[in-house]
Amino acid sequence: MIETIQITFMRYSILLIIFLLFHSDAVVSQNEFDPDQLDYPDKYGKEIKTHFSYSEIPVYTPDSTQPNTVILSNGFRKSEIQKPAAWTSISENVTAVKVTFIFSKYPLRNGVYFEIYPLLCDRLKKLFNMDPTLNDDDIQWEIILQTNCKDDESTAKLFHGVVIQYKPLEEKNVEADSLSKDTIGADNIAGYIEQQYEIPPALKDSVSKLSFKEKSRIYSKYVLKQMISDTAKKQDSLVVDKRIKSFISTFDNHDSTVFKIMDRNYKNWNDILVVADWTGSMYGYGAQILSWHILHFRYSPIRYFVLFNDGDMVGFNGIGTTGGIYYAEANNLQKVIDLYNLVMMKGSGGDSEENDLEAVIKGIDHFPAHKDAILIADNSCIRDISLLPQIREPINVLMCGFDIFNFVNQQYVDVARNTSGTIHTLEEDIDSLQIKKENEKFLGDTKIKIVESYCDYMNRKKFKSELLTTMKYSDIDSAKKDYINKVSLDLSGKNLTRIPVSVKKIKFLVSLDLSDNNLKKIPGFLKKETSLKYLYLNKNRLKKINELKDMNKLVELDMGENSIKQPPSFLFDLRDLEALDISKNDIDSIPSDIKNSRIRTLNLEGNNLKKLPLKIGNLRKLEELYLANNALTSLPSRLSNCRNLRILDLSNNQLTDLPLALRKLKKLRVIVLTGNQINDETLEKITKMFPLVDIEF
Repeated sequence: MIETIQITFMRYSILLIIFLLFHSDAVVSQNEFDPDQLDYPDKYGKEIKTHFSYSEIPVYTPDSTQPNTVILSNGFRKSEIQKPAAWTSISENVTAVKVTFIFSKYPLRNGVYFEIYPLLCDRLKKLFNMDPTLNDDDIQWEIILQTNCKDDESTAKLFHGVVIQYKPLEEKNVEADSLSKDTIGADNIAGYIEQQYEIPPALKDSVSKLSFKEKSRIYSKYVLKQMISDTAKKQDSLVVDKRIKSFISTFDNHDSTVFKIMDRNYKNWNDILVVADWTGSMYGYGAQILSWHILHFRYSPIRYFVLFNDGDMVGFNGIGTTGGIYYAEANNLQKVIDLYNLVMMKGSGGDSEENDLEAVIKGIDHFPAHKDAILIADNSCIRDISLLPQIREPINVLMCGFDIFNFVNQQYVDVARNTSGTIHTLEEDIDSLQIKKENEKFLGDTKIKIVESYCDYMNRKKFKSELLTTMKYSDIDSAKKDYINKVSLDLSGKNLTRIPVSVKKIKFLVSLDLSDNNLKKIPGFLKKETSLKYLYLNKNRLKKINELKDMNKLVELDMGENSIKQPPSFLFDLRDLEALDISKNDIDSIPSDIKNSRIRTLNLEGNNLKKLPLKIGNLRKLEELYLANNALTSLPSRLSNCRNLRILDLSNNQLTDLPLALRKLKKLRVIVLTGNQINDETLEKITKMFPLVDIEF
């Protein structure tokens, strides 16, 4: 009886592996180029360029007799592919190994050639529209620049296009007992199934005219359904020896990471929710967790499966909304197999970054009865890491695809640390107490190196500024625990007399609101907050602000309603500052040596200003200027140099006229003149000076 069951299960296992191998065949690789980046050549052109090797020749001459080569023409300065059928007619039977773009090194500007990134990106997009499988990191990419270019006419006569070099798909006849990923082809899968299993004649007839690939897909799905149905009735009596387990563990030549982790830990985990990436390099590991569950079905603690494919071939669609996430209960093997089939058929988003946390969050919501959650991860970049604060339970991370001589991605350490979870590798299990240690460079007894900068999105600064979500906190302790997101800390209205030193322990502090307190001075450590961009110090008791010098990352600075009498000149020199509010202080003059700065909004209302410095005109990017409730009697003509000025509030001053030079302010849309000493005749003149401006008298 046991021997019969083992043979039956062996046949089932072979079909399972054939099924997984067959359906993974077309999508195991990762994209070479990020499709999102191709839409922004000006922003990502330099990065895209790094994917290519470069060479130069005087003239490229297409050779149509060259074996295993397809030549596709674009034309000069064009991206449409002419006669794409030259490739699409053979693409299913060959594998591309090298793609070469032929450009001209033209035009030269002062003897220097500048890459035309929009054209390069357009040609890549047209190529991938023709055949998406060409966006493959296994392919070698090259650009050849032709140098014999004198003018448009001679350059237009040269060849411009794409050259694809390929190799034919290998076809091998193998015995059924030696099946492997490297040797199974669509034709011998179909033949093997017909030999080993009873296929209904009607099904054979219905697929007789289909391709081997389609026939194999239909056969494998049919037989698996039949065998799952049969074995489900006998699950309690399944006895599987080490030979079968060893056979399955060699699937896809992967290491046995998942098997060993589950063997070590399954008794410690209950009602498990499995979240797994079912794309590309993760096929082997995803198959392992399913195989382990089947092999231990009678006492397996796995209750739920959640598989994701990074967006159903659509790719990135926003943090938390990428999709391509599917669910099944583990007690119905037929539905689980269908789940694997469905997710694979839906395809891969193809990006190197993953939407792991979106899948974890949705899996937790979908199966609230689970007790333990495991994430099967491959050390890739977690695109949606900013969702981490939304996870309120321990996540046990199974790290696949690396060894102790490699490194672990800092993001997965953060997932385990922030959720009080665990990390598991081929060699060891690392508990939450070890992971909780901050600033560690190595993990576990085997001292796996933690690489903080692994997930640079082209560069880490760009990753932080563009991809991280800003989380708002009103207490320092909570903000300090956020290792992932940009932090906005609101300490307003807390009657503070000093800024707490613990603020400097916040990792990515970008906004700090200290308004409506009793602060008299600014501590020196604040200038060391290099990520701080927005600082609100209004409604305090500040008199001196010299500690703000060199805080060049500030974008917005509000110091309204303090006791400042003389603002230092460096305020107008802060490199990134765009909005400055020093309203309602005791200021009677502003620095006379204003330099050309980036300030767009300047609020000086409610002070004691009697005049403005001549160099106010150096604020060339100024768009809004608020001078209400001062003692101004006139304006300098050089204010007309602020050509981007749109709003000018001069209400409640002592003005009698405006300089004629202000007519140069073509972008001006609003002038507020209420509460001044301007007579009717002058008002009429001003109205004619600014026919397109909304003037409030």
